[in-house]
Amino acid sequence: MAQTRDTVISCGDDLPGVERITTVPAGARHITYGLAHGHTYTAQVLAPEPDDHLHNRYRLWNGATLNLAVPGLHNGRNALAALATADLLGIDLAHAVASLATFRGAARRFELKGEAAGITVIDDYAHHPTEVQATLAAARARYGTRRLLAYVQPHTYSRTLTLFDDWPGAFADADLVLVGDVYPSREQPPVTLQADAERDPRAALACKLVEHIRHQDNQVQYVGSIDQAVAHIEQSLVAGDILLTMGAGDGYRIGELILTHLADERVQPVARTGERLV
Repeated sequence: MAQTRDTVISCGDDLPGVERITTVPAGARHITYGLAHGHTYTAQVLAPEPDDHLHNRYRLWNGATLNLAVPGLHNGRNALAALATADLLGIDLAHAVASLATFRGAARRFELKGEAAGITVIDDYAHHPTEVQATLAAARARYGTRRLLAYVQPHTYSRTLTLFDDWPGAFADADLVLVGDVYPSREQPPVTLQADAERDPRAALACKLVEHIRHQDNQVQYVGSIDQAVAHIEQSLVAGDILLTMGAGDGYRIGELILTHLADERVQPVARTGERLV
């Protein structure tokens, strides 16, 4: 959502959410954008071209075609917000569309960390259920039927507990869900977790989350600390897999460490036969 001096620009695809967080000032215009019909600024999702399958393509309200190098419908909506603002400010739309096509994404936003031995590693800052769901949907749209391993590092005790009931539905597009220890940041564990003397509070809450997440075939696993997660995931990978690490802490290190290990010829995933790394 954006606001100029006399105009409020909001996502019309989620008007109930917009209405919960803002009030349009008296006399101001309310401009909406979105992928659904009926908005001032709209875009239609187009099928990818055979030689350009990694891009998101949209037909804009003015007939122009927008090509985005970043996947996901959420990025399509973000682009529409930028274009709507540009148009209202009098910026040439053809120039704005061309500029968006060159945007390769921000660090830790669907960031391609590298590829090695047939494994693709991507990292994203997603750290709450809605973001995780959108990021996984983008990965599924981009990589099709390739097996998708989703590692998530829950961020802080308070956020994990507050959003506890929102997590189960966030992983529909993942083939395997891997949950690491909670990243506490500067928080102290709540008293209920401190009482469990047998387990580190970070692990205790992560295990509760694993038990709570619903997923097809129950493919949800607790993988522990960074080092433990690296060892566990390396034993789960097969050639052709997509590993997506998500969280606002230091979980991105997992992908970097795995890529370093995969670059070693002694550690290689086998062909997709259902076997695991040796």
